[in-house]
Amino acid sequence: MSKHKSLTSVSIGVAPCAFVAGLLFSLAVGVAGCGSGYEVPPQTSQDLLSLRDHVIASKAQIQITSNAARDLIQRPQQNLTAQITVLADHIAALDTMASRGREMYAGAELRAADYFVDWDRQLKSMSDEIGKVGQERRRESMDSFQRLQSQVLDIRGLFQPYMAKLLEVQKYLRIDTTAAGIKAVTPSIKDALSREPDIMKKADQIINQIDKMRGGH
Repeated sequence: MSKHKSLTSVSIGVAPCAFVAGLLFSLAVGVAGCGSGYEVPPQTSQDLLSLRDHVIASKAQIQITSNAARDLIQRPQQNLTAQITVLADHIAALDTMASRGREMYAGAELRAADYFVDWDRQLKSMSDEIGKVGQERRRESMDSFQRLQSQVLDIRGLFQPYMAKLLEVQKYLRIDTTAAGIKAVTPSIKDALSREPDIMKKADQIINQIDKMRGGH
């Protein structure tokens, strides 16, 4: 298995001295128990926070986009073109945000993989006593990241068909801005809206997992 597989996307690269200091902190957490609240090493905090912020912002944009789509089919205005433009703009913003999220995930996943490889390498140069504790901490941290990764994959599976339907709606309404055009895309809009609750629920689970990994901070 490649060192970059099966790891989630929330870690940051650190210089060797900083890594060793963080490693010793991690070992101290493992020895002391759960008092500190950290489930993963603190070097991961910035990427965890970035991911958390992105999920929260994405939730807000999904709600805005879904509300605009819902208004179009339930409360169409006299100026349909303007209302359609608003929806199209929100769909475009959400699509851009999703693309940015994928880029963030890919980069952070590589940093996470490198971090755990570095952790393992540093432990091999330490005593058996510390190495044993460190490997257990490393396994616990990797398990936490992998749980988060699983949740990220789940939300992708929910979000992709939601986004695909809205992009199709956006494309169609570029050429047909009439009431009949809205009627034509209503089934696709309803399909997308039916997926929103599950997406929001999964997003909240991701936020909760990140908070747990950061010790509730």
